[in-house]
Amino acid sequence: MSTPLELQGFNWISLEHDDGIGDRLKRLTIANNIGTVYTIWIGRLPVLEQLSLRGVQWSWGAVSRVLSCAAEVKHLEMNIASCGDSDAREPFPEVDLAGFFNSHPKLRSQV
Repeated sequence: MSTPLELQGFNWISLEHDDGIGDRLKRLTIANNIGTVYTIWIGRLPVLEQLSLRGVQWSWGAVSRVLSCAAEVKHLEMNIASCGDSDAREPFPEVDLAGFFNSHPKLRSQV
């Protein structure tokens, strides 16, 4: 599937993995600019090249699930205003980029 899959405005997303779409998907965008993304069920995305996550609020579980399924992604864009596991909005936490890059298995120096 060389054309991008773009999902907009959904609170609950389930991408069936039985049809093999995850094994062919190269570009995925998930956006919800008016509500909260609560749950995402997807399988592993081994050939994903571009992932874009956008929205007003995402649950921690949804963010974690997508990032764990797309561990091999080459280009990641995240524009999420707030996160949390309830309807109370919490600011998206600061990310320790140095720690992230130092611990990423593909970015560690091989000695």
